Amino acid sequence: MSDGNIVLIAIAAILYVVLFAKIILYIRNNNRLINEKITKFNNIDSKDTETNQEIYVNEIIKNKFLYAKVSFIYKDREGKITNRTASVNMYKNQGQEYLQCYCYLRNQLRTFIARNMSNCVDIDTGEKFNNVSDLMETKLSRTMFYKMFEYDDLLSCLVFIAKADKRITRAEKDIISLTASELTGKEQDKEQTDYWISISQDLTPSSFNNYVMKVVNNNDVVQFDVLMNAAEKILSTRKTPDNIQTAFYDSIKSIGEKYRDARTRKKEALENKTQNT
Repeated sequence: MSDGNIVLIAIAAILYVVLFAKIILYIRNNNRLINEKITKFNNIDSKDTETNQEIYVNEIIKNKFLYAKVSFIYKDREGKITNRTASVNMYKNQGQEYLQCYCYLRNQLRTFIARNMSNCVDIDTGEKFNNVSDLMETKLSRTMFYKMFEYDDLLSCLVFIAKADKRITRAEKDIISLTASELTGKEQDKEQTDYWISISQDLTPSSFNNYVMKVVNNNDVVQFDVLMNAAEKILSTRKTPDNIQTAFYDSIKSIGEKYRDARTRKKEALENKTQNT
């Protein structure tokens, strides 16, 4: 082996050692950061408990719109009974037995068995419930998100128009959110609207027309006017409205005109019938 090859092998070996050392250092630093984050939430400084609790609650409910601060009686696996207060995430009663909550007694994240939580009290309202699922479902029923399903036909049409060009902008979401607030009588909540949009079904052109007809068949002129005005606002967010969006807006307009003509003829027929009798 020549001296040149020996030198190259030596250089390669040194580079390999340096690279390996950097990888080890990166892993150690990453683990340190992870441990610091865990310590931040699990070993709360009593001098700054309130601030850290707030940080934790904000972290755990990120991208969620429903949680409650609940006091309750808890019976653990060993039968020990304690009074607890915890910040609870949205609870869905679909066979999910465990809840992760922030426990103010332990100042830590705790996992509770839902069926062992009783005498639940909503700290915000003072309302009492037998179990946590009833409490959370009651809170859910009062949200704008829940009420939006009462206007599923109308709001789905707006989502369809907004997504007709294969994307939906923040301005379009805000219009849908404001419309939902007006319909439900609830305070506007963009986070709840965004979540509703994310889980709403994607309509086809034919199902879109069917949904428009459902709004029409409700014989609610106010709702139809809300649909027309909101659709027009969605189009106005673009300097040059998308052709597909415009076409579906025109479809709503056409159905609306036929609907109004039919109502007018029906009204005139009733008036003539009344005059003849």
